[in-house]
Amino acid sequence: MLAFIDVRAGGAPNESAGTRLSPFLERLRAAGRAEVRLERRRFDPVEGAERVTRGRAALEPPAFARLDFAGGESVTLRSDGGEWLEPALRQLVQLGPDRARGALGWCDLLLDDRSGAITRRDLADGRLLWVRNEADAADSAWITLDTRGQPASLAYREGLGEIERVQLSHWTFARARGRGAFVLAAPSGYEVVELP
Repeated sequence: MLAFIDVRAGGAPNESAGTRLSPFLERLRAAGRAEVRLERRRFDPVEGAERVTRGRAALEPPAFARLDFAGGESVTLRSDGGEWLEPALRQLVQLGPDRARGALGWCDLLLDDRSGAITRRDLADGRLLWVRNEADAADSAWITLDTRGQPASLAYREGLGEIERVQLSHWTFARARGRGAFVLAAPSGYEVVELP
């Protein structure tokens, strides 16, 4: 596995790992919905510079996530599928359950995945390291918490790619809105593309 630390080499998962995130997860479950501002930083090899993308994310357990980026791009993810609205291409991509499930992987970190698919470790430097347990997985995530115990940053790498960094700020909690808030429809004149 390509990662900074291979936590599986140390034996059984530490059952208390990730407990510093427990107050956040309890607050999310009690409210039903969390929203956060995000800023994603990624090195673009074509431009030779770092690209910054700003937006908002909404999470509702057990498996709803929505990302709304500046410029109108939106992504919704559910266990039964999702959509990706791309205004620049004037298209709506409909994601099948398998594709949405794969994309929901990073959301599982904040939705308290209990399937056993993720090994959690508290690191000595105050960060949390979470690694997918699938035999072919090569992705890891490092979560840094703020002074209130809420995720402040997320860094992850999938496969051999560059490390993605997402800053998270201004968490708010509210009552869940349900599935309807996580479904996108194609605006008039948009092409609909299905990816089963």
